[in-house]
This record gives sequence, C-alpha cells and structure tokens, in this order.
Amino acid sequence: MDRISKTNLASYNHYTEIKYTSPFPFFYDSFFTNTSNAYARCFSSSIEFNRELLYAFAEFWRMYLNTISEYNKSWEDFAELDKTIRSRSHKIFDSKFREERFVKLLSNTVANYSELAKITGIGKMYQLLSNRIAQWNNDFVEPFRDILCRTPSQKICELDKYSLFRYNGLAASRTGTQQGNTQIIRTPSPVLVVYAFINRHYILDLLPEISVIRSLVNQGLDIFATDWGTPSVCDKSLTIGHFVNMYLDKSVDFIRKITKSDKISLFGYCWGGDLALIYAALHPEKVNSIVTIATPGDFDLDNSLLSVWTRAMKEEYILGAFGICQACC
Repeated sequence: MDRISKTNLASYNHYTEIKYTSPFPFFYDSFFTNTSNAYARCFSSSIEFNRELLYAFAEFWRMYLNTISEYNKSWEDFAELDKTIRSRSHKIFDSKFREERFVKLLSNTVANYSELAKITGIGKMYQLLSNRIAQWNNDFVEPFRDILCRTPSQKICELDKYSLFRYNGLAASRTGTQQGNTQIIRTPSPVLVVYAFINRHYILDLLPEISVIRSLVNQGLDIFATDWGTPSVCDKSLTIGHFVNMYLDKSVDFIRKITKSDKISLFGYCWGGDLALIYAALHPEKVNSIVTIATPGDFDLDNSLLSVWTRAMKEEYILGAFGICQACC
C-alpha cells in the first residue's frame, strides 16, 4: 500500500507539473501583451503624427487670415485672392509634409497600425475580403461598366484575371482603294495598349467626346488593350517578369497570329509604358514601334510628395499584414 501510495503521489505531482506548464496560459498572456503593446505604439505614434498635422494646419490658417486681412482690393478680383491663397497653402503643406520628422512619423504610424492589424487578425480578414471583392469586381461590376459610353469592344482572350480586348474587328476595319482594275486591300496596323496594373482597359475611353481609344480607332488602327483585373492577395507571388513574359508575350503572339502581322506596335500608358519598354527590350523582334504617355523613367528623379512618403514606408509591415501593397498609378 505504501508503495502504491508513493506511485500515485508521484503521478499526481507529474500531472500538476504538466498542467501548470501548459502553453495555453502563456499563449493568451503573450497575445494580450503583444496586442496591448501594439495599441500603445499606435496611440503614441498617432498623437505625435496628429500633432504635426495640427501644426501644419495652424500655419495654414494663420496664412489664410493674414492674406484676407492684407487683401484690400475689390471683390471683382476674388479670383486673384483665391489663386494667392492656393499658392501659399501649397507651399506651406509641401514644405511641412516633406520635413524629415513628419515623413518618419507617417512611416512609423503606418507600420504600427499594420502590425496591429496583423496581431489582431484584421489584416487576415482584409486578405480574405479582398479576394471576394476582387472576384465580384472582375465577374460582375467591370463587365457592366464596359458597356457605359464605351467604344464597342470584345474580350478575345482571358488568362487568370488578365483579359485582352479588341476594339474593332479586322473585317470591319479593312479599307480598299481602286487603282485601275486592281483593288488594294489595306489592313490597319495592330496596336496593343498597355495599361498600369490598377487601370482598367477603358481608362482612356471614359466618354466618347474625349476618348483617346475612339480617336485611334477612327484613324483606322486595329486597337487591342490589356486589362489586368482587380488584384488580390492571391496575386502576391506574381512578379514583373510574370506579367511581361507571360501575359504580355502571349497577348502579342495571339495578336500577331490573328492579324497575320510579324510585328505589332505598343502604346504604353503610365506604368504600362514601363512594361511596354521592358517587353520591347526582351522581345525586339516582335515590336514595330513604341509610344508612351505619362510614363515614369528614372524613378530616382521623382521628387513628388507621394514619392517622398513612399520611399520612407516600411513595406514589410504592410505586406506582412495585408499581403499586397497596391500601386497608385
């Protein structure tokens, strides 16, 4: 009996030891500690960041009141007053928002809130929601927008989320001229319009009276256009090389095949111009000519306010929480 009692006592002690060293209390304690610290960091950085914003707007209001008080002209020159205020306010905000302290606080605030979103699971919820929204947008919303005041087009190719559109059929776009007894048939030159990742294929075709695409079609060109679809977390592993050597290259080969053209022309808009230039450098034998509009070249020369903020961002925090960081052009 004594031996059995000692054995049972040893088992009980072993059980209690395992019970109190269970990972669950540590897990919950660690979770709440990390969450509390994340909230504290967000609160602290928000106070400092909002204080800097307050200083900037306080200086703006001082300038505004001083300008109004100094203005002694008639109300007929109100447009000049408005122009003066706009010019001075731009200088104030551009100067304040470029200061190293402001940029650093902005970067830290975004990083802290991204970390909080990751810890609390909000980032994961956003990722799941973005996948659903992207699917809904690609399958239902965008097809409806395609028919609103747009130049008639057809989706002729689809690969994953990527789509290739054609604005005028080859048969409808053939032109003929008569020389003696011989009729010469001319087919329009195929042009692929390459857009930035966030631009839908109708961004240059918003209204008939200002449509760049409609103008090109009326000039007798056979216009094709890229549509990258709505991005989501599912696309986070895709690289620039995938877009260029997969989607663009297959599109170019398909256009060359159906138009019986050896080469096609590329028309790049915004970041799409960079994609077109990259593609032409890799596949010059398939490109006839390139035209780019609003395309950034040397990114180091871009000193806009948005570029200053973007360079200071800690993208690893944003990607860790939300999976993707969408471009703005």
